[in-house]
Amino acid sequence: MRTKKIASECGTEFFAQNSIAGFSHYLDLDVDGIEFDVHLTKDNEVVVQHDYRLNKNITRDVTAEWLTQTGAALCDLTSEQLKQHDIGRYLPGGFHCPVESKWQIHRIVG
Repeated sequence: MRTKKIASECGTEFFAQNSIAGFSHYLDLDVDGIEFDVHLTKDNEVVVQHDYRLNKNITRDVTAEWLTQTGAALCDLTSEQLKQHDIGRYLPGGFHCPVESKWQIHRIVG
């Protein structure tokens, strides 16, 4: 039995955490699988996000300011409210990466 190659968080040193760009990159590298977490929003949309609450270390609010404390639980926000946040970058100066929806993920891995 050979060891399986499973990507997790998909290259956060190069891509926003759990982003389509990161997933696509690792699928191009011929990994055996990708590990990611999913959550339901208040309006029952499936989103890919590690944390069940908005993480202040990787989230900017609707005014583009970094959160100063842990934010709302994803299940308490609608998908439209969640899309207003910039989620997934660890350092200022990166690129905007909105929360990925189940439909975007399906196009990549489905």
